[in-house]
Amino acid sequence: MHKLVGSLVQQMGNAYPELGQAKSLIEETLLQEETRFRQTLDRGLKLLDEELARVPEGEELSGKTAFKLYDTYGFPLDLTQDALREKGRRLIRLNSTLQWRSRKLKRVLLGWVRVK
Repeated sequence: MHKLVGSLVQQMGNAYPELGQAKSLIEETLLQEETRFRQTLDRGLKLLDEELARVPEGEELSGKTAFKLYDTYGFPLDLTQDALREKGRRLIRLNSTLQWRSRKLKRVLLGWVRVK
């Protein structure tokens, strides 16, 4: 994505001159985010593989494990589901506890709930 900044500045620079002024900062920020996401993805896939090695073939990965990957390591649930699908494993069945925790976490992250 950071490689697209030059094209964006070229096409939108006249309307938004601040893009040209901040081009280097935008590229650097996007590159850092891409790098962090790639690290999260690599780490999450490794942890998922380790967890799957403990789950007998044909059984589902527990919702608790998927939540741990998300909550502790930042590995998104949709990526867990995609990785399971690619490996021919059954998708996790989200139990009410996982759904509740996920909703609660989202509210906290969005500032809807005050944490004391």
